[in-house]
Amino acid sequence: MDLQQIWNQQDPRDDGPLPLRVDMGGSHHPLARLRRALILNIGYGLVVSAAMCLLLIKAEGWPLRLAFTLVTTFCLWAVFGTWRLLTSLDPNVSAEQATLTELRRHHGAFVRWMRAQQRAGWFFYPISAFGGGLWGAVVGADAPVHIVLQKTSLLVVLGLLALIMSPVCAWLARWMFQHAFGNQVDRLQEMIRQLEA
Repeated sequence: MDLQQIWNQQDPRDDGPLPLRVDMGGSHHPLARLRRALILNIGYGLVVSAAMCLLLIKAEGWPLRLAFTLVTTFCLWAVFGTWRLLTSLDPNVSAEQATLTELRRHHGAFVRWMRAQQRAGWFFYPISAFGGGLWGAVVGADAPVHIVLQKTSLLVVLGLLALIMSPVCAWLARWMFQHAFGNQVDRLQEMIRQLEA
């Protein structure tokens, strides 16, 4: 079928305005999807940070305050790093640079960001597990922190909790990163391979 036949087949009654947005799913470009995922990540990070601030206010005793302060600091650091990555991503690939160079830059920034977040987590996961376990013990015993910490068995349980939960949290964080960002980062890498070919 040639172009003239296609042109002639159009219905003359469809002369109304085109819809403002045809595709309700948004852009399918990996950079656009990664930007949306980063915005969502920032939102979740702010909610978790606010919850940690509330726990910090309610916490009594310096061990709980120290643990919650460190975990809150990690959450805010993660949000700030994510915001910096989001602002460094241009919504459109710049025409001033070669497309391949821009895609490599974005891909490299995402890979560095994901690795930095996961490495920092290895320091904060034991603190988080210890603080959460201690908070649970204090609330469950309805006793002050200094009395709860006098129990040697509790300290052993909190140490084991930190040892067990740290790898579990690291695995869960890696899975969440892969689920939220990995597919789009892989698509970005595939686009780079296609441009290099």
